[in-house]
Amino acid sequence: MNDKERFHAIMGFEKPDRVLYWEQGFWGGTVERWYAEGMPRRHGVQGDPAYGDTVRGPATPIGPGARVCLDVLEAAGLDKPALQVPVELYLSPPYEEEVLEEHGERLRVRDSMGIKKYITRRKDSIPHLGSWPVQNRDDFERLAAERLDPGSPERFPQDWNEQVKRLNACDGVVELGGTPAACSAPPGS
Repeated sequence: MNDKERFHAIMGFEKPDRVLYWEQGFWGGTVERWYAEGMPRRHGVQGDPAYGDTVRGPATPIGPGARVCLDVLEAAGLDKPALQVPVELYLSPPYEEEVLEEHGERLRVRDSMGIKKYITRRKDSIPHLGSWPVQNRDDFERLAAERLDPGSPERFPQDWNEQVKRLNACDGVVELGGTPAACSAPPGS
């Protein structure tokens, strides 16, 4: 079975030849440590992640521009990553990412999902969540009007037809969506 057949068997409650060997992801600093400990560096890390940035694993959909390390997948014997359909299903346009306050090694930031949180400059720990963009009904109505228009042309890439061909040719898993969360990488990263 290839990955696509295996995935369909699992989702259809059939018996696959084996489970998918997937992992969510890894910190950039952890990948660098594995290199220092002897993991072969054949491909390197795409996207130049900071220490605490997520390097996506095969269970996290991979979209254009994602931080990926094929060396980890090969060394750990993991299956190929799921490909992400490059359609923006969340906020469009995203919030402008910005530093709101600086407190020595800690920063208070707003991310692309509008979440205000504390992070370290090195990104070497999980964020401490502060507040979400929707606190009440008025906030939701404003967010919906500004960022949840399903007809927004920015939701689709300009090379949509080429993306469709690429995804149709994939013999692995193709995934629509992802899981945005305060601790996860923004979609497309």
